[in-house]
Amino acid sequence: APPAAMAQRPSPMQSLNIELATALRREPVLTPSGRRFWHRGCRHRAGMLIVSLGALACSGAVLPEALVASLLTMGPGTVILGFFYFRYRCSASKLQMAMLWIETAYWMYVVLVLLCAPATSRLEALTHRDDEVSCEWHGGRGTPWATLTQPLHDLLSSTSPKAVHSAMRALNISCPDFDRIALNVACVSSRTVLLHADGVNGTEDLEAMLVVQEDSVVSSAGALLLIKRWEQEVDNYVCRLQLGLQRRTIWTALVSAYFTAGFLEELLKYVVVRRILFKDRVVDCGGLVVYALSAGAGFATHENIFYFMEFLHAFDLSDVFRKLRLRMVLAIPCHSITSLIIGVHLGYRKFLGVELPWYRALLVPVLLHGTYDLLAFLPFPVSFPFWAKYLGMAAILVCAGVYCRWSWLSLSHVCVVDVHRLQSEGLVSPPSCCCFEAPNEPWKNFMQEVFPPPPGCHTVPSTCPNCRAQVRAHVQYPCSC
Repeated sequence: APPAAMAQRPSPMQSLNIELATALRREPVLTPSGRRFWHRGCRHRAGMLIVSLGALACSGAVLPEALVASLLTMGPGTVILGFFYFRYRCSASKLQMAMLWIETAYWMYVVLVLLCAPATSRLEALTHRDDEVSCEWHGGRGTPWATLTQPLHDLLSSTSPKAVHSAMRALNISCPDFDRIALNVACVSSRTVLLHADGVNGTEDLEAMLVVQEDSVVSSAGALLLIKRWEQEVDNYVCRLQLGLQRRTIWTALVSAYFTAGFLEELLKYVVVRRILFKDRVVDCGGLVVYALSAGAGFATHENIFYFMEFLHAFDLSDVFRKLRLRMVLAIPCHSITSLIIGVHLGYRKFLGVELPWYRALLVPVLLHGTYDLLAFLPFPVSFPFWAKYLGMAAILVCAGVYCRWSWLSLSHVCVVDVHRLQSEGLVSPPSCCCFEAPNEPWKNFMQEVFPPPPGCHTVPSTCPNCRAQVRAHVQYPCSC
């Protein structure tokens, strides 16, 4: 710990700040803003970021579809991260950013997809409600869809509501009741197929019924063969299909929004951000911002890839691009802002000495993220019109951005350190990934690597010798405002 007199007079290391500021050759971080909420530099960078994202959204008009898909999937997170890295490039390492990007994907696949997905799916299934819809169509010899074996197979066997809905559109089957609630259907649990046709002389009726339960491959194949046989033997028949559904409710929306999407996703980002921010190579708040954004933007980009692959099977390519553009202006900023809030809350302990328990660092991101997703998950007829839903999401993003900026002002007077110089001199650890940084021997060391102990405060109140402003200077390394 530094001596008490260090808080009143500059330390010997702080005397190097003029040399450091000259070597950086960049605009000062602290003094122009005067800790104002919204100054000229903020407006300039926000405008440039909006223009860049707008150009990315308009790329579909002039570029090939494959390149547009790549840009809309991975471009927004990269653009946001690039802007903040250019601002705080002396405080962060590009190699560490790339490792955090990969590390976020690792935790996302292992924790959320492999471990938590079965438990959350079972929990959400407890909130579903049974429902039933029916539709009918005419068939027989010469029907145009009689040769469409795959859509008919999906209609009779798939448990995915998106696959069933796509099969209905391919077969030109009208089912208004299912169209109305398709977005709220979790799965198709059972089917009852009823075939009816008049006899040759109208004196007798031919009728067959087959019940297809969930995951019943034999029954679904039998229904398909039965319909195929009727197509060859009967000129005109009526097929009535009753679908047993598992329908989402308001409780499903609450569980999905606040627990699955809100708590688990933010907890994952909290673990990633906490592990890196409590390392010695994060020496100022610039590194805090860039690395927290790397976790949030990396998570959003990998999630974008998941959704892109899912959208390709259910929508046309133009609809896929439209949904990716909506995610570019809504979902990706949401993940980035919540990660920044987590990083700022964790930075209070390292740079201000203010201790916040983990649940307080997670509370605001979980509430913001959960409320944002709740608007998207609300089932019919509780859900709002599309314009009201997107307007509400945008309002939540504005509130999240204002809170994030307000929280950041408490850290805006922490001086900047050139981390590249410290790493070249061996004073701080080089970039590394948590999967390879911990010793492979005992499990305890790995857990300490993933959940490192909280550090002490790394700064003390001081007066900048350049501008005479009240700042918080680093106690070990040369720094500058």
